[in-house]
Amino acid sequence: MLLFGAPESSQEFFADLGFGSATAPTEFTNDSVPNDFAPVALETGIDTKKALNLLTLRPVAGAVIVGTSTDKQTVRYVERGTGQIYEIDLAANKETLLSDTTFAQATKATWSNNGTSVVIESGSPTSEQVQLLTWEKDSNASSTNQEGQFTASEIAPDAYAFAFSNDNKNLYYLRSDRDGSLGYSYSLATNKPTLTFSLPFIAPAVEWTKIPLVYNRPGEKQAGYAYRLVSGELESAGAGGEALVAKAFYDKGVVLSKVVDGLLRGAYVGSDNFDLAIPAIPEKCVSGTTDEQKMYCSYPIEQSGNLPTDWYKGTAKLQDYLWSIDLAESSPSRGTALLISDLTNESGQNIDATDMSTDYTHTRLLFRDKYTHSLWMYDTTLRNK
Repeated sequence: MLLFGAPESSQEFFADLGFGSATAPTEFTNDSVPNDFAPVALETGIDTKKALNLLTLRPVAGAVIVGTSTDKQTVRYVERGTGQIYEIDLAANKETLLSDTTFAQATKATWSNNGTSVVIESGSPTSEQVQLLTWEKDSNASSTNQEGQFTASEIAPDAYAFAFSNDNKNLYYLRSDRDGSLGYSYSLATNKPTLTFSLPFIAPAVEWTKIPLVYNRPGEKQAGYAYRLVSGELESAGAGGEALVAKAFYDKGVVLSKVVDGLLRGAYVGSDNFDLAIPAIPEKCVSGTTDEQKMYCSYPIEQSGNLPTDWYKGTAKLQDYLWSIDLAESSPSRGTALLISDLTNESGQNIDATDMSTDYTHTRLLFRDKYTHSLWMYDTTLRNK
């Protein structure tokens, strides 16, 4: 039997046993008022000359930085609770409502990297809903000051572990069945899902890299194992261990973090293996470019609580620092961690980062606070300025 850590949704408790009717789709409203879509000045007052910025006072379910040039980038996000979608113009310091469609109790949003598609998970723990929204140009939207609008389509309500392909053409997700888990690729062009693989365990964590990385969710005092899915077959990604979590570094290697002698410790497994100065909780890390060969992670200087299990349960609140970990296998400093920011000191409030992502240039980091759901951006090029 495989045991997993504390769930954030009922999906992590129950497998799809193949009986019962599908849950009805979330009811939503769309009472558009033309002026609602006009850009308004941000209350947070973004300063793009500062490294760390609070982007919005609204609680956020998920966000993405859009654009290939930092001087023209925007941030799109879904408001937690309402499911409404906003866009922040970083240079102009203004915010625009893109969609006033409401999805009650929206808790999580997963974006494509170009900001044109988003999956919104909403509803109560016993009545979860999933909607895929895609951006379409609309010739009739000029009356609302919009260049387009988001249109919604339903995804299986028991789907989870979403991610979009790098080319933004497909949506990946898992579903559970009696024997384990099924992996799907959903075409955004045809709105049709295709079964691509099956796994022999229920509700695993998955990272949708070119060679998918999967592992069973961490459980206290339970051994975890990570695998690469190669041509439909599972291959070990390294030695297992207590409460193991895993983060892929593209397809070059894997960062494994597990409890050793009561402490969470990290190691890199690739063509060469080496220990890391700090561990890597996947939701708190993002890879830099393959040329730079580093990974950005948030983590406290001193560990507290039973990590990572207590963090996933929500009983351990971390005071994060931002680090850059050297993953270059040929580097004499490989495995070391460079301190980039004391996030608490720099922000004036405690930050426990989650859902970390990066922009196209890999210089701007985007993350939410796990408990307040506030949205932050850190520009690594402005460190110490």
